[in-house]
Order: sequence, then C-alpha cells, then structure tokens
Amino acid sequence: MGIPNSGKTSLSTRLAEHYGVAYLHSSSIIKASCPGDWMELGEMAPEPCATTAVLDAIEQSSEWILDGFPRSERQVRSAGFVPVIYLEVTRAQALRRAEKRARMPLPVEAYRIAQQRRLIAPVKAIAACVIQTGWRTEDEVFRAAIDWLELEKQPRDYP
Repeated sequence: MGIPNSGKTSLSTRLAEHYGVAYLHSSSIIKASCPGDWMELGEMAPEPCATTAVLDAIEQSSEWILDGFPRSERQVRSAGFVPVIYLEVTRAQALRRAEKRARMPLPVEAYRIAQQRRLIAPVKAIAACVIQTGWRTEDEVFRAAIDWLELEKQPRDYP
C-alpha cells in the first residue's frame, strides 16, 4: 500500500517473483472491470465495483501479492483483510517520481496524490509494516521488505 508513486508496483512485482506467486495489480484489475474515465480524472474507482473486481481476482489464485488495495477504510472493511506493507513517501517525492514517469499530466497526479493520501491515512495506521521509500533505492526497499517478511526485522526509519 501507499500513495501513487510510492513504489508499490516495483516492490510488489519483485516480491511476487521472489516468492513465485501471482502478481495482482489492483489498478489494472479495476480498470478492466469498472468502466468510466475515473482514472484519467485522478478519481478513485466507483464502489462496490472496485472491491468486487479485486476480490474476484483474488479468488482465482491461492497465493498472491496484491498491489495497491485496499485504498480506503471502507475497502478494508469490505475486503476483510488488512495491508501488510505500507510504503511511505512524501508528497514532494511522489510528485517528482510522477513527473519523471510522465504517465498523466502533473496536475492530475497532484490531485490523485492529495486525494489518496487523505483516503489512505487510516489504512496506513493498520498496516503491519511501514517502509520509508523516499531515501531508499528499489533494492533497499526490497531488502527491507524481505527482512521484515522473513526475519521479522522492522525497517529503520532513517539511513
């Protein structure tokens, strides 16, 4: 879990490969199931369509890494599970990453980041592990996640 551009997809794909389990990208799953231009506008997907789409995808695999879900307290309640890892990044760092990626216009990215930071705050509070990603490389984030998952070693907040 984390706001847009926090490193969720980078970490999730590496974890799925490392453990040999299915990788489920919630945005792709939801986009395929919930029509509309909500994503291009920087909005959250409509409910209950988003939660239903993700839960249906989860049922297809016995072991999986789920990228980017749940994104709100309501989705946590609907899904019945909590996020394991939350990736923390500042708004400024997320905007810099968005600018480099240039997937959407920067004002849309800024809106998405602000909106999702507000919605996701309660989800961060219940995550089992929080990893700061702003000053870590992708390899360091991956190592911190593996250390936590396999050794129960909490990541340090500072380098």
